[in-house]
Amino acid sequence: MKNFLLQILATLIAFAIVAVFSAFAAFLLFALLFASGAPPTTHARGAVLTLDLSEPIDDKGGVEDPFGLLGGRFSHLRLADVVDALHTAAYDDSIRGLFVHGAVNGSWAQARELRQALLAFKEGGKPIWAHFSDYEEAEFYLGSVADHSSIAPLGIFVLDGLAANVMYFADGLEKLGIEVQVSRVGKFKSAVEPFMTDTMSAENREQLDTLLSDLFQVFLSETAVARNVPVDALRDVVEHQAALTADEAVAAKFVDRVASFDRVLDELREFAGEGEWGTSFRQVALRGYVTELQQPFTTPTVGSGSNEIAVVFAQGEIVDGESLEEIGGATLARELRDLRTSSDAKAVVLRVDSPGGSAAASEEILVEVRRLRESGKTVVISMAGVAASGGYWISSQADAIVAQPNTITGSIGVFGMFPNAEGALAKLGLKSEVVKTGPHADWTSPWRRKSAEELALVQRHIDRIYDGFLERVSTGRALDRAVVEEHAQGRVWSGTRAKELGLVDELGGLDDAIALAAEKAGVGDDYFVTFPERRNPFDEFFDTLYADERGVPVGSSALDAWLPNELAEVAHTLALIRERFERGTHVLARLPFALDVR
Repeated sequence: MKNFLLQILATLIAFAIVAVFSAFAAFLLFALLFASGAPPTTHARGAVLTLDLSEPIDDKGGVEDPFGLLGGRFSHLRLADVVDALHTAAYDDSIRGLFVHGAVNGSWAQARELRQALLAFKEGGKPIWAHFSDYEEAEFYLGSVADHSSIAPLGIFVLDGLAANVMYFADGLEKLGIEVQVSRVGKFKSAVEPFMTDTMSAENREQLDTLLSDLFQVFLSETAVARNVPVDALRDVVEHQAALTADEAVAAKFVDRVASFDRVLDELREFAGEGEWGTSFRQVALRGYVTELQQPFTTPTVGSGSNEIAVVFAQGEIVDGESLEEIGGATLARELRDLRTSSDAKAVVLRVDSPGGSAAASEEILVEVRRLRESGKTVVISMAGVAASGGYWISSQADAIVAQPNTITGSIGVFGMFPNAEGALAKLGLKSEVVKTGPHADWTSPWRRKSAEELALVQRHIDRIYDGFLERVSTGRALDRAVVEEHAQGRVWSGTRAKELGLVDELGGLDDAIALAAEKAGVGDDYFVTFPERRNPFDEFFDTLYADERGVPVGSSALDAWLPNELAEVAHTLALIRERFERGTHVLARLPFALDVR
């Protein structure tokens, strides 16, 4: 009895310690979020709005890793909030101008949406300054709209074109004693290619060449107009120089002047006046301006009409079940179901930024999209950086699809990947034995090869899913099935090319999709827009105290944060291989490769 009481007492003490620590950590988190040395939420009149492009910006926004905030990392800004802030600041009498700096992150489609917002800010008659120590294509693309652009004296102006690297693993896996068996449909469905060969196929090279050419054409045409230079002048640098000195970039009229960062700050001080709270000039950070415009922990709304248009985000890999980190099929389906059953929204805009993933989860989401329409609500898709494979699957039966010219979309195809690590076990002197009640009871095992009969069974399943994919696209897009099949084959397209093929209706960003949804819902200009409710940072914090089925903290991405981009991509791909081991016969409708266009 005594030992039992001692155990109870020890448990209570341990619980109290954890509770005190959690409360203290949560207090620190709250302090970092709201008292991080920032000025009050009101700013001096005549301030310059500052946009640091190195801060993380994505569709969903919010806290990626609450523990990271304790280490000084920023939470993610929501792209829609940034765009809305720039539109508002254009006609806000307290804002005199805009200063853009930092290194650009995110996709090309995201960059274009941000660039359109910068142009909208200029329409308010206010100047934009842009300063980058070095320029690459993304900095040039955004900086080209500025009234005053500058580059550091020792800066380098890189204009060498776009490149997409695809990592190949076949030889390395062979050395490890790991074989990968695959089933697929579509000659361009090259997600499995890096695991089967060490060279790029002609089909994959063809689709990448077309995609990069389309994306680069958007960049060339829009920067040439903004800087009032011929497109041929840009192409000449790409083909013969690749990189310019700061003075050469100014001479070519790509940048206005050479200036050090402190000189730009001096100019901004002369324009806006002396700063407060120790700042170099009178200013307000865009992050703080967004906070001023919105109430924390509430459902943000835009507009003052009487009809609701709800925006929902589908960002990340599509996975089975529940997930807040990726697109959980059950999670997003429930969100759409709630809009159908308990919301007065006249229309829903589903913002998709996903390379795809689980075919089953994609279908679960598509069913809810279809039922939303059957309930009388308009559904419009807004495609962000990538809306491919499963990302296109969930989009295919909406009332309309809107994509950016440089969105990566399509990839209508299906594949399955089955690692066999029997050779790896042998290298370690290990062996797996099995007892079973049927000849195929262990066919999902990663410790043996699939037989020809088993692969045939899988292929039959994949063919059926692919057939269903084609049927859904054909029905949703009102296209002849033969036409869909011709444009499918797992091939990716740019938004521009997808519109020509009938896979996309309009070119534009989220605002364009919202306007189109209002038009199709018949509400004219009498509408307001709601975005998903901001999660309290305490909720974000305590979510990390729980683990998913693999014991990994929800939202954890510490490894990727510390690795260079190339190594992080390798780590991500190896994690996918591990996932295939765990999930066995999982069938995917996913982008044909981990595509990073630079």
